[in-house]
Amino acid sequence: QKSESTILNVLQIKESGLQLNSYGLNFDEIVKESDEYNWSALGEQLERVKTKYPDSEDIIISPEASIRYETIIAIMDRCRDAGFPLISISG
Repeated sequence: QKSESTILNVLQIKESGLQLNSYGLNFDEIVKESDEYNWSALGEQLERVKTKYPDSEDIIISPEASIRYETIIAIMDRCRDAGFPLISISG
């Protein structure tokens, strides 16, 4: 059994959408609609992680090289608001 505080949450930011990966949970890719990320769907997925692992606070954001800095900041803000203040960026 993994400790809740060591659950690895990785959020891939792609041109096509967002993909959240979390231990023991399966998430569909959140596909971009009319060139916009679906923020409410991301919020729902992050909430599912928090429900299963209330003590989990870490998330790794992994953006494709083409993703704009402003988009990364917006996603970091949403992760923080969802209860994941410990954010790392990979890639």
